[in-house]
Amino acid sequence: MGYASHRIFHLVPASSRSLPLGLYFGQLALNFAWTPLFFGMQRFGAATVCIGGMWVGIAATAWQFAEHDTLAGALMAPYLAWVSYASTLTWYIWRNNKGFRNRKQVGDGKGKKKAH
Repeated sequence: MGYASHRIFHLVPASSRSLPLGLYFGQLALNFAWTPLFFGMQRFGAATVCIGGMWVGIAATAWQFAEHDTLAGALMAPYLAWVSYASTLTWYIWRNNKGFRNRKQVGDGKGKKKAH
């Protein structure tokens, strides 16, 4: 995806590259947001929405890149495939852990905490 954006930046006139590169940086921002949402805060619902938006952003970016440079658009395909897989996993984890954030931690009398 780095080389694809490099191609767009250097091959497309400045007057025509704002939309494709804007989409690229938008999906990149969602990519950066997904990791702390999913792993750090364990906000699986928010992470699912985020990665769904990222998927749409990547697809739009690939389409816009391909409009200007076929290779740049094709170079986004592995990334879209990976995010499709990661989206499925994120949704599955969210769906199967709906009560995860609502569980209270209580002591078991031995200094350890366990979920209820």
